[in-house]
Amino acid sequence: MQKKFKHFLSHFEEYLAGTLLISMASVAFINVISRFTFKFSISFIEELEIYLYVWLVMLGSAIAFKHGKHLCVSILVAKMRKKVQKIFQVIVALFSITFFLVLLRFSITHIQDEMLLNVTTTSMGVPMWWYTLGLPIGSVLVIIRIIQRTISELKESGDE
Repeated sequence: MQKKFKHFLSHFEEYLAGTLLISMASVAFINVISRFTFKFSISFIEELEIYLYVWLVMLGSAIAFKHGKHLCVSILVAKMRKKVQKIFQVIVALFSITFFLVLLRFSITHIQDEMLLNVTTTSMGVPMWWYTLGLPIGSVLVIIRIIQRTISELKESGDE
């Protein structure tokens, strides 16, 4: 049981992103069928897809950092000595963490403003902060994955 839970935690983003993507594709398909069959577009579905996309982007970012597939200029790093590569790796990780900490800070402020002003979505009337919550949660997940990946890569390069 503990092994399954550990596996779930290490692949949390993949499971949630997969569920969101399947959900978004399903409701989009329903909307397309509705539009062409009944000549009626369900407006809240389009709104839901747009807002869930924020969550999907943040989860995808965490997945990319976890697997080391984020955007980087590896041609320069490959030409460096191993010790310089390690230093460069830590510097890049620190810059990335700083960026996501800033995003975390401003997204929390944004959510507080949405809660204070009681902002709701146009079609569904759902509190907007439910969707904006994807930014700070995603930022925290990305920061965790950056730290995990950096530690893992430094340990691997230390073994060589």
